[in-house]
Amino acid sequence: MNAWSGLILFAEAVGDTTLRDLGIYLYTTEMNAINEYWFDVTGQNHHPNFTRSTASMVWGGKTVGDGVWWTGNPEEVHGINWLPIQAGSLYLTQFPDYTRQNYEALVAENGGTNWNEWGDIIWMYRAIQSPADAINQMNAGIGSLLIERGNSRANTYHWVHNLNALGTTDRAVTSDHPLYAVFNKQGKRTYVAYNMTGAPITVSFSDGAVVTVPANAFSSGNGTGPVGDTQAPTAPSGLSSPSKSSSSVTLSWSASTDNVGVAGYRIYRGDAAVATSSSTSFTNYGLSAGTSYTYSVRAFDAAGNESASSNSVTVTTDGGGGSGYGHSIAGSSVQFYVNNAPWADVHYTINGGAQQNLRMTQSGGNNSYQLTNLPAGATVSYRFTIGLAAGGATETVWTTFTVGGGAYGHTISGSNVQFYVNNAPWADVHYTIDGGAQQNLRMTVSGSNNTYTLPNVPGGATVRYRFTIGVAAGGASETAWVTFAK
Repeated sequence: MNAWSGLILFAEAVGDTTLRDLGIYLYTTEMNAINEYWFDVTGQNHHPNFTRSTASMVWGGKTVGDGVWWTGNPEEVHGINWLPIQAGSLYLTQFPDYTRQNYEALVAENGGTNWNEWGDIIWMYRAIQSPADAINQMNAGIGSLLIERGNSRANTYHWVHNLNALGTTDRAVTSDHPLYAVFNKQGKRTYVAYNMTGAPITVSFSDGAVVTVPANAFSSGNGTGPVGDTQAPTAPSGLSSPSKSSSSVTLSWSASTDNVGVAGYRIYRGDAAVATSSSTSFTNYGLSAGTSYTYSVRAFDAAGNESASSNSVTVTTDGGGGSGYGHSIAGSSVQFYVNNAPWADVHYTINGGAQQNLRMTQSGGNNSYQLTNLPAGATVSYRFTIGLAAGGATETVWTTFTVGGGAYGHTISGSNVQFYVNNAPWADVHYTIDGGAQQNLRMTVSGSNNTYTLPNVPGGATVRYRFTIGVAAGGASETAWVTFAK
């Protein structure tokens, strides 16, 4: 984003519109990729088993949100997607509700606001949703904090106090000039434009405002010219939920009307806006099973006017299938299991061979299937299709293990969950419970087997875990994330 911002500015300065338009294309394409796939600001794109607030690395067909290549420090895991913060970073201010979610996840993962790395970047990001808190943190720490090397104290102060004064960017208003921004604070808009030419220019905005910008200068203010559209659309009606699953809710409603035209609809879950839609339907993915959610919808127009709220609707997602699944190893045999589900299928491969898809044996609500006579060192990959009591099914993620040399997984006994890694000099377990803060612990080693017992896990809790497994020759390997409901 920093590169494309520079390209746009350079091309505008030298009058190369072809190069400028290329920069705009690259900037907007990457901006939308960041919002959709790294941040997932609408909650519709990440897999339900990916519970982090942001992706920190995407490669090799997998996405992680708990580390970057040099560290697992939460400040850098989150901050790498924000820096360097400059005028081209204003896209970060487009979704302040997501900003709050991302920041709160960082605080939980860091254990508070005692920042050791990139505190200045974190204050600047915090200012998007809560500038008052950002100012308090900055005033307390800016004198002693080691500033991130691409930043400065002046830039930090400028950004934080300007967002406090102007608000965040208003996505509903566009301009006929490439170097512009529109800020909105509690309904008051401020129009900013930059003129790189040697003569004054007039910049028009989609809500009717006009700004005259002197040669080689910035101009900011409330704009002049037509007041523009000030009439809000009518409220959407008939909000309902025609379908749902254990991890998603689909909503539909009747269209609003507007004196100029409805630009879209903003969907609220509780008091927080979670997404926008250009149509009269929306599906909210990534939800927890057996959980109640309350929704409402508001219409908005191109001038930024927002309607009154629709009726609200409360929807409870379906209960999750199964309360524990995985595998256990005994000698050359592997047993797959899925507990408390009306049926389950196991899908597996051995040493990358043809995939087998089999209905598991059901007994009293528990499902099992056994593989026998597996050679030592065989690599087994598997996942489950787990039937839901209310109908339909849910899919688990793929899990891979090696027989007779590095088996790992979990077992459940009463309220306890035991994680295990066999035949390794050491191992760490990383886990979350019900989407809470991630815990990272060194397992207890006995001989070459590693265990860690998680006590008093409540029934219905969703546990997500993976292992870092030490290698005898040095280094370590990472396993895929596994999620189960106890």
